[in-house]
Amino acid sequence: MLEIIIIALSGINFFIIFSSPIILFNKKICNYLKTNLFDILIANSVIYINLLLFSSFFKINYIYLYFILFSFSYFIFFLKVRDYLDLFKNNLKIFLLFFLLLLCLFIKIAYDPHLAWDGVHHWLFKAKTFFDGGFVKDIKGLPFEFYPHLGTYLWGFFWKNSYLQIEYFGRFLFIFLFVVSFFSCLNDFKKNSRIAQSALILILIYLSTDLMLFRGYQEYLLFFTFYSCSRIFLLFEKTILKKEYTLIYLFLFGFSTNIFLWTKQEGFFHFFIINTIFLMHSKIKLNYKLIYVGLIFLFLILFLFIKVHFFGSFHFHEDVFNKSLTENLIFSKLISKLFLISKYVIMSFFKYPIWLLIIISLIFLFTKYRFFFKKNTYVITFILLEFIFIYSIFLSLTSDLQMSLSLTLSRVVFPISGFLIYLIIDLLNFSYKSKK
Repeated sequence: MLEIIIIALSGINFFIIFSSPIILFNKKICNYLKTNLFDILIANSVIYINLLLFSSFFKINYIYLYFILFSFSYFIFFLKVRDYLDLFKNNLKIFLLFFLLLLCLFIKIAYDPHLAWDGVHHWLFKAKTFFDGGFVKDIKGLPFEFYPHLGTYLWGFFWKNSYLQIEYFGRFLFIFLFVVSFFSCLNDFKKNSRIAQSALILILIYLSTDLMLFRGYQEYLLFFTFYSCSRIFLLFEKTILKKEYTLIYLFLFGFSTNIFLWTKQEGFFHFFIINTIFLMHSKIKLNYKLIYVGLIFLFLILFLFIKVHFFGSFHFHEDVFNKSLTENLIFSKLISKLFLISKYVIMSFFKYPIWLLIIISLIFLFTKYRFFFKKNTYVITFILLEFIFIYSIFLSLTSDLQMSLSLTLSRVVFPISGFLIYLIIDLLNFSYKSKK
């Protein structure tokens, strides 16, 4: 019973910690965001994740750091308690559903807390190093030391600062970010029925949940990063984009993409893809785009500097250019590989059925509602670049292709869906509008 109470308190702590600090910013932004506290949670999560990333480069006391974040967040919460109470009162059923889903997933992991293969062999050693008070330098010499460390740092940080200091409490953060992502998109759902909203949330989360990925994998952190990029882009481009918000927009979006670099190796390529889409399709003026290029260049320089400074070099698990690439010049082998990759891509859509809803939404939005004509063309750019990247990865593998596809491709494809979730909402809105 005590453990269940502590688990519930962990969910409340995550909620309050990630409710600040953006609520102190521009009043007009707060007036918009306070209608959807989950958008505040998305923005604050981006800020705090980057802050914790920065702290991982230095030898500091993580308990003191957590105490500062905890105290500051609770101070802001009590400072704005009337706003919170009004929001809870007006959205009571949605918040109850949010905490109930969060608690159910937390308890599910607590009931069966074992780690999967990658969790044990790739990531746990790093998380334990951070739990013990280490920093980036201390993971040198560990298995797969060159893998990005952010997910394991967050895992170790919240493990260390959990009430019982039990390992799986650190993984609760990934569940929290996953659930928040779906609830934040409810503000765009035009049907005001709480029953319809609750049903939509339950369906989306059910079709996206794979408990294995909460067993030490990093895919849900990537999923959240894709979603946060998509949400921030839409929030400012389509809703409240004004000159006075542009710098805040640039930094929020830029810091969202920065998470890619430090989460998994493929995040290095996602970083370039998402930023390419932003520079191609964002409505902001050229001078702001130049500022943004400078920002992402700084992120990239810092990333490469940290890798070289602490690990001596920056490289991937496999060489990007290798002898297997020459095999692709043989037409029959290239076709065979493309067919095999396509087969496993399709299988991954069925393994994570949220993709089936996204694909159905894409088809209807394209054919019936002309959604991608003139507007929303960035979606097509995104899909093309991401799947060109996926095919390129597996065409360049030197290891057994079929085995690699069966083990990893579905986990490469799944997080990308986070960027496209809103298409399901848009299709439902169009359908709802046409029936009026």
